[in-house]
Amino acid sequence: MNLAEVGELSNSVNIESINLQGCKSLVQVPDLSKCVYIKSINLLGCASLVEVPDLSKSVNIESINLQSCAGLIQVPSYFQKFTKLTHLNLGYCSKISTLPKIPSKMEFLDLSETAIEDLPSSIWSLETLIKLNLHCCWSIKNFSSSPWKMKSLNSLSLRQTNIETVPSSSFMCMTGIISLDLSYCDRLVSLPNDICKLKSLERLDLSGCSSFTNFPEIEEPMEHLQYLNLRGTKIEELPSSIGNLVGLKTLDLSDCTSLKLLPKSFYKLNLLEWFSLSSCVKLQLLPPSFTFCSLRYLDIRTCSLLKEIPDCFDSFPALQVLDLSKTMIETIPPSIKQVFGLKSLRLQGCMRLQSLPVLPCLLKRLDATECTRLKTVSVSVTAQTQCLNQILSGKRTETHTYLNCFSLDKNARRNIMDDARFRIMRMASAYNLKRVASGRVALLCPGNEIPKWFSCQTEGSSMNIKLPQHWSDDSNFLGIALCAVSAIRGADALSLGYQCEMILKNNNCEIETVNLGTAERFKTENPMATTYHMLMWYDRVHAISDEAKWSMEASFHFYTEVDGERRDNVERCGVCFLYAQGQGNDAPKFEVVPLPALQAVSDFKFILLTIVFLCFLFLYLEHMTSKILPLETSGGSDLQ
Repeated sequence: MNLAEVGELSNSVNIESINLQGCKSLVQVPDLSKCVYIKSINLLGCASLVEVPDLSKSVNIESINLQSCAGLIQVPSYFQKFTKLTHLNLGYCSKISTLPKIPSKMEFLDLSETAIEDLPSSIWSLETLIKLNLHCCWSIKNFSSSPWKMKSLNSLSLRQTNIETVPSSSFMCMTGIISLDLSYCDRLVSLPNDICKLKSLERLDLSGCSSFTNFPEIEEPMEHLQYLNLRGTKIEELPSSIGNLVGLKTLDLSDCTSLKLLPKSFYKLNLLEWFSLSSCVKLQLLPPSFTFCSLRYLDIRTCSLLKEIPDCFDSFPALQVLDLSKTMIETIPPSIKQVFGLKSLRLQGCMRLQSLPVLPCLLKRLDATECTRLKTVSVSVTAQTQCLNQILSGKRTETHTYLNCFSLDKNARRNIMDDARFRIMRMASAYNLKRVASGRVALLCPGNEIPKWFSCQTEGSSMNIKLPQHWSDDSNFLGIALCAVSAIRGADALSLGYQCEMILKNNNCEIETVNLGTAERFKTENPMATTYHMLMWYDRVHAISDEAKWSMEASFHFYTEVDGERRDNVERCGVCFLYAQGQGNDAPKFEVVPLPALQAVSDFKFILLTIVFLCFLFLYLEHMTSKILPLETSGGSDLQ
C-alpha cells in the first residue's frame, strides 16, 4: 500500500486502530481530533509525513509507531499526557532531536538513529520500561549520573553511540536486564567492576569497541551470563576472575589483535559451547589444559604465532568443529582421534603442518588446502573396521580436500585413497540399509593415476561401458563411484567443480541423461601453476526411469567447471559400479568399449594420413622421374 492521501476520518469517531504502514507518499493524515477511541496507530515507513497527526484527544492510545518517518521534525508535547501509552517507536526518524517527558507506563521505547542529544530525565525513572533502543544515537555522549530506576528493563541497546563510560550507578537498579548491547561504541574504554551485580544478564556485546582495553574484574559469580562478545576490542588479557562467568556458553575473542595470553582460570568455563580466537595475531600459547566438556565449536584460525596445540582433546568429547587454518602448527596431537563426534576439521593454509594423525572416522569435512609441507597422513585400519557399523543418518556429506598438498609421500597418498574407498563403501552401505536419506562423498588430492579398484577406466574424458542385464534393478546395487584426473591451471583453482554426464542407451538410442556431478566447490586463495589433481566421489544414482534401468550401454563424459564455465580438461577417468554382494565370479560384468565418436575420429585420422602418404609418394616418384629423363637424353647425344 502506498497511498498519497487518505479520505476524511473525522466522522469515524469509534475507530480504534489505524494502519498506514508503507505509505511513502503520504504527506498528511486527516484530522483525527474527534477519534478519541484510537488505541494504536501505525505509520511505519511514511517517509513523506512532515508532522504527527493530531492525537491530542486520543487519551486511550497505547501504541504509536512512527518508525522511518524521516520527514518528522518533532514529537508533540502532548505525548506526555498519554497515560496509557506503552509502545513508542521513533526509530530512524533522523530529524528528531528533542523529546517531551515520557509517559510513566512506557514499556517499549525505540529511539534508534534519531538526532537526540539529551534524553529527558523521565526515561531513567520508567519502572515499567522493558526495552530501550538507542542504537546509532550518535549525538548522545553521556548519561545521567543519578540512579537509574528501570527495574523492569531487560533489553538495552547503546550500539554505535559515542558514550565513553557507563555510570556505575546504572547497574545498581537494572537488576532484571537480560541483554546489554554496547557494540561498536568506539569511545568506550572500560566497564565498571560492579557489572557483576547484573545477576539476570544473559548477553553482553562489546564487539567492535575499538578503544576498549580493560575487561572488568568479575568479583562475584554470574550464573546467567551465556553470551560474551569481545570481538575487535583492544584487550591484552582477561582477568583471572573470568572464571566467575560460570554460565558462559559463547565467548567471541576474534580479532582481538592485542590479546597475548589466556588466564589459567579458563578451565572453569566448563559450560562453554562456542569459542573463537580467530585472528588473535599476538597469541602464542594456549593454556596447557582445557576441560571443556560442552565445547562444540573451537575457532583458532589465523593465530599466526600459534605453533602448538595442547594434547588435551580427550577433554573435548562434544567438539564438532575445529578450525586451525593459517596457524603455524606442525602437528596435531594424536588424542584428536578420541573426539568421536568431530564433524569438521579445517587446516587450510597451515604451511608448516607436516603430518596428520589418525582422525575420527566419522569426520565429515577435512580441508587441508595449501598445506604445502604436509608429508604423512595416517589411517587406522582397525578404526575403519570398527567404524563400518557406525550408524550414519539423515542427510550426510563427506568432503576431504588436499588441494595443492604437493609434499604428500607415496604412503600418504595410498592412505588417502584407501580412506576414500572406505568412506564411499560405508556411505553406499548406509544407503542400502536405508539409514541415510541422502549422502555424498568427495575426496580431492594431488595425483594423476586412477586407483586400480576402479574396474572401468580409460585415458581421456569419456568412456563407453557395456552394461549387464538388470544392472540397476539388482537389489544389491549401491550406486557408482567415479574418479577424474584433471590438469588444474592456476586460475581454475579459485573455484573448481567436477561434473559427469551418464547417457544411458539401448541399440545406440539415447534413453536418459543422468547428472552424476558433485555439488562441492574446491577453492584456494593461492592459485598455483598447472597441476594434476584427482577427485573421487560417489553417487547413489537413484533418479533413473524404469525404461533406463533396461539400458544395455552407458557413456560417461567428465569435465570441470570454473565459475560456471565448462572446461574440458579431464585427462583420465574411472567408473566403478558398486554392489553389496557378489564381488567374485558372480559379480556383474562391465566392459569398456570404444566410443563410436572416438572410433570415427580414429578412422578419419587413418584415412587422412593415408592420403597424405600417397601424396608424398606421388611427389617423390614424380621428382625421381624428372631426374632420370635428362640422364637418358644426354646419354643418347654422347653416342652420336
